[in-house]
Amino acid sequence: MKSCPSCENSSTTYTRCNPPVSTNCVFYQGDTKTCPHDDSFTICKGSNINDVQYAFFEKICEISGELVVKNISFPCATKWNEPYAVRNLNNLLVNTTTKVCENYNAIQEIQASLPTLDPLVAPPCDCCSTSNCPPPSGHIFLSQALKQLEECICNANTVASSSAIGANNATETANQAKSQVNDPNTGLEALWTDYLKFKANIECRLSNLENKTNGMPCNPSVVPNCQTCI
Repeated sequence: MKSCPSCENSSTTYTRCNPPVSTNCVFYQGDTKTCPHDDSFTICKGSNINDVQYAFFEKICEISGELVVKNISFPCATKWNEPYAVRNLNNLLVNTTTKVCENYNAIQEIQASLPTLDPLVAPPCDCCSTSNCPPPSGHIFLSQALKQLEECICNANTVASSSAIGANNATETANQAKSQVNDPNTGLEALWTDYLKFKANIECRLSNLENKTNGMPCNPSVVPNCQTCI
């Protein structure tokens, strides 16, 4: 059994009390007590003082273990993290409260500055005007970046509108060309028919001319209906 530190009996312990009384022989006579938050912690009426003291010691030891805060650390630099800091519950609460107040004040400052907040940011695009564009590695204020984005969107909208107009014009031209090609009177098919007639007429006239030149009768087997050209 582990020895009890600093618990040596004084030489006068028993000489002062005559006769000495053991805690096993003194009894608790108050009302039975049960902790509303922990029904295992109960002091019964009639228990000897030795049992009562043991119950108190166990509960205090349990609470003490739950309150150990020495191993707690904060990710940010605080006095709590210093090597020689006294890490007890009171200092932990003080440190936490201080940080909560600092964060609250910082949030209040940020909220107050939001209407005029204008941090430096990277340029959003390369379609900005040359007067507002910094070097490629430079940064501009957020207000300038938003203005550049507005310019980019307006330019893109203009290009898109022009492209739409061009596409509509091209479609209209294509439809006109299609109509001309498919026209029964002047279209490609009509031109091809006219060409075949013209070719046949030329061949017929050439045949007639050759016949007349050679003094020979027309040869219908070569060019049908050659005497009555188209």
